[in-house]
Amino acid sequence: MISIGIDIGSYSVKVARVEGSAKGFKALSLDEYPLPTDLSKDTTLDIIEILRDIHKHHNDEGTHFVIGCEQNHISSRRRSFPFKERHKIIKSLPFELEDDIPLSFENAIFEAKLTHFSEGTANVLALACPKEHIVQQIQRMNDAGIDANILSTEGVAIGNLFEDWLEAPPEIVDTGEFEREPAKASMVLQIGHSKTVCSVLKDGYTLDTFTMDWGGYDLAQTISLKYSIHYLEALKELRQKAFILTHHEGVTREQITLSDILKAEVDKLANQLRLAVAEMETEYHIKIEQGILCGGVAQLRNLGPYLTQRLEFPINRLSHIANLENLDFSSNPNNEISHIVSIGLAAEGVKRPKNPAVSFLRGEFARQNESFQALMKQWGPLVTTAVSLFAIFLVWAILRSGITEEMVYTAEDNLKSQAKKIMNERRPSTRKIKDFIRDQKRKVKQIEVFESLQGVNSALDVLGKISDLAPGKANGALNVTQLSVRNNDILIIGYTDKEQMISQFQESLKSYSNNGVVEIQTAPPGTPPGQKGFSLKFSAQRREGGQ
Repeated sequence: MISIGIDIGSYSVKVARVEGSAKGFKALSLDEYPLPTDLSKDTTLDIIEILRDIHKHHNDEGTHFVIGCEQNHISSRRRSFPFKERHKIIKSLPFELEDDIPLSFENAIFEAKLTHFSEGTANVLALACPKEHIVQQIQRMNDAGIDANILSTEGVAIGNLFEDWLEAPPEIVDTGEFEREPAKASMVLQIGHSKTVCSVLKDGYTLDTFTMDWGGYDLAQTISLKYSIHYLEALKELRQKAFILTHHEGVTREQITLSDILKAEVDKLANQLRLAVAEMETEYHIKIEQGILCGGVAQLRNLGPYLTQRLEFPINRLSHIANLENLDFSSNPNNEISHIVSIGLAAEGVKRPKNPAVSFLRGEFARQNESFQALMKQWGPLVTTAVSLFAIFLVWAILRSGITEEMVYTAEDNLKSQAKKIMNERRPSTRKIKDFIRDQKRKVKQIEVFESLQGVNSALDVLGKISDLAPGKANGALNVTQLSVRNNDILIIGYTDKEQMISQFQESLKSYSNNGVVEIQTAPPGTPPGQKGFSLKFSAQRREGGQ
């Protein structure tokens, strides 16, 4: 399957074309279409023209188009549900999030990214996108002739590059209590032209994602104001010559000045990140141990080392992705690192049902199935007949249900009428009637048990019977050390000084046995010296009359 991921930014439109396989996916091509950088110009028409060109070159049969909603239009919250069915979770989201976000079922579409399961509980990253933004994205696609298959988000796209989405969400044991040490986590910083998308990863899944209004535009604007040059010229300088110095040895005063003004602007991002990290670590009981830089601004020299100093945990530029061995983000000869979102969006198009894609094309925005429409055109009359028959069956079922309910009500009235007479109560409740019936059944069962016990010989009766059958003392001493009576099975263990006494005792017991058989088993250890041990087992009828 071929999937096209389209990332519409404020600086350019980035397109990633990938091919799905059993082992994941591979990138086939990466393209970037710059947008006009004139801040006073509306880029809507330019975006539509670019999308038309993309559709013209990639409109192959079976190709999936995946578009990304801007993350700053998405509200996200982490939630847990006591059931695993994804459709039930999505239906519950508007009620779960109504107190946390200013969006409702009427003005937003809700989605859920299943991250992991924990002892029957589904843990999800709940997402909500205003319908107004979805309409805007769909209108762009329609104007360009593109029928989008999936409308996802930037945060989910970034997570696709670091998660094992080929498998179903993992089962992670949750102890229910915070561990002594916070869990290890990572932060991915996608720094674009106008915003920074931050994704927090833990145990191989996306824990949370959020957006900051800071990007390459702020750096270019700072250069423009400092050197009194046009914004476009400042943007060009930023892309080609800008850097942050880690030391001042062997550099000129102009280089130090440029580095210092960039540091002052980057400090604004660092301060926002420091507050966000503290909040995340407190809320989720985690410890962010590393940061990963990606996006176009990640190419600013020494940005990672400087943020490492400011945030006090290592931050490095993305070097490689396990699923994309053919791309080298460390050298970036073709600016691949700025295509992270478009590649992640394309990965949404090749996901499998056991870990489905996140898409806001739901409800009123759901895609129409063309094959289903053709099927309905061919089998429409048969479907109409089936619906009519179903309607007739439904009417019959309703009538039958009404008759059944009437019978139930009549039975209840008769039951209460009889209960008044038997229980001597004016208005016996259904619960009291059930309790009375249950008590009567228990009493009947107890009587049956008592009757079954009548006529059963006790263990003492069995002992008396065996004593009567034992050989007399004149023939020799017969000592019984153990008598076991379990239901009808009887076991006698003992010893004697004359071996013939055992045979006599065995013959005597046969008259008491059910089937006239008395087994001689191996004598247990512990027989006194000079004595002969024995173990006799047989089955006897303990109920009088042989019943």
